[in-house]
Amino acid sequence: KETWWSADGRQVYTLVRSRYYKSMTLYLVDPATGQARKLISESGKTFVEPSSLGERPMIYFLANGEVIWLSERDGWGHLYVYDAATGALKRRLTEGNWTVRNVLHLDEARGFIYGAGNEREPGADPYFRKVYRIALADGKVTLLTPADADHSVRSAQESIGSDSPAFGRAPDESLGFSPSGRYFVATLSRTDQPSRTELRTAEGKLVAEIERADISRLTTLGFKAPERFTALARDGKTMLYGNILRPSNFDPARRYPVLDAIYPGPQSHRARPSFEASLFDRGTGQAYAELGFVVVLVDGRGTHGRSKAFHDLSYGGLGQAGHIEDHVAVIRELGKRYPYMDLDRVGIYGTSGGGYASTHAILTYPDFYKVAVSDAGNHDQRGYILVWGESYNGPESGSNYVDAANATFAANLKGKLFLLHGDMDINVSPVLTLQVVDALIKANKDFDLLMVPNAGHGTAIAPGYGMRRAWDYMIRNLMGAVPPVEYNLSPAVPQR
Repeated sequence: KETWWSADGRQVYTLVRSRYYKSMTLYLVDPATGQARKLISESGKTFVEPSSLGERPMIYFLANGEVIWLSERDGWGHLYVYDAATGALKRRLTEGNWTVRNVLHLDEARGFIYGAGNEREPGADPYFRKVYRIALADGKVTLLTPADADHSVRSAQESIGSDSPAFGRAPDESLGFSPSGRYFVATLSRTDQPSRTELRTAEGKLVAEIERADISRLTTLGFKAPERFTALARDGKTMLYGNILRPSNFDPARRYPVLDAIYPGPQSHRARPSFEASLFDRGTGQAYAELGFVVVLVDGRGTHGRSKAFHDLSYGGLGQAGHIEDHVAVIRELGKRYPYMDLDRVGIYGTSGGGYASTHAILTYPDFYKVAVSDAGNHDQRGYILVWGESYNGPESGSNYVDAANATFAANLKGKLFLLHGDMDINVSPVLTLQVVDALIKANKDFDLLMVPNAGHGTAIAPGYGMRRAWDYMIRNLMGAVPPVEYNLSPAVPQR
């Protein structure tokens, strides 16, 4: 929501973005006269964001005549204080080499704003969110959740990359803080630690553990928890983070085909640092692992959730598709650590941006990736929504859009490529997949295609025919096995 009413209902605030999102301006509008007054404006060399894509802007008008405004102007996401009458900058509220990821609660009466932040605590996983209390008077920051884990607190500013996004809620509808603002509920977890939910005071004092996930039924089945790992990017110096998923019947003496479960962002990150987010990943990573694959999730340079400089590495270069070169480098490094990973059998799959990236990977690294399953891919950013494509690829410059279009590289195909798309997809037009099909035909390449009638966005991640065909494709072409014939993956219909 980028247009909203003032608390007294007398004014309307609206945030106006320029094309390519390189500037944004906040206006105050008089609804009686229609007159608009520019209040605060900010611009940058790349995309300028007041929050993560799809979230409510982190802009708050205070009763004392001040405005809190999020900016990444110094390379990190921080809060600044402006004069609401003049639009003049008064002071910065937070600073340092860390990022305010989300505003969780505003308690103006007590003089505090609460936020989720990351990269502030030395030695912690940079994707772990911690809860902080920030004094409105002087910006003093107090850590409220010291545990070495990712902390999730439901709020209107919840990250697009979080476990359960909650877009559209107003700040006073936050489910994380009590109506009084004196208590909050946080769920903390790591890939090797199932979640537990705690009730804490607004000062951070633990009141009670409310619940703890019980995975005993999983462990009796031999379930292997995801492994959080670090590895170097292709540049040999940037540390990347990811997760490895293994089958429950994992045997280190065997050799396993490897799957790169990709989503390139840049507006989100793929390898979540919490247990349930990894296990019940919408990209069905653990399901593929249970079929007999070792599944790798990694966030290359240019993805969301770290510093502005890290994020900017994707700007103007969506043809990097989440820095596929980093994925290749990481999987090769992991192959040296773990001999059971068969790097002669590496496949890749994904949906939406992941559908784009998986096709791009097999076309640009045809000797590394042997099989790709590409679902609902936005294969050419010139035909996709501008809020994503233009925001992150910027203005047309040289061949930056042609270099990002998968049809450009169709003649490179060596391995097995399976394209899927729902014909009723209102997010990514099926035309973008058909453009790749046209280029592959012109290049006289063999490939596989499934257009699913009456299906929307993402046919390979919803239980049913598309998912079963995607699984079967990897089993046949990467594992070299024979899947069950026409196995029914459709959800059971409850009996009434």
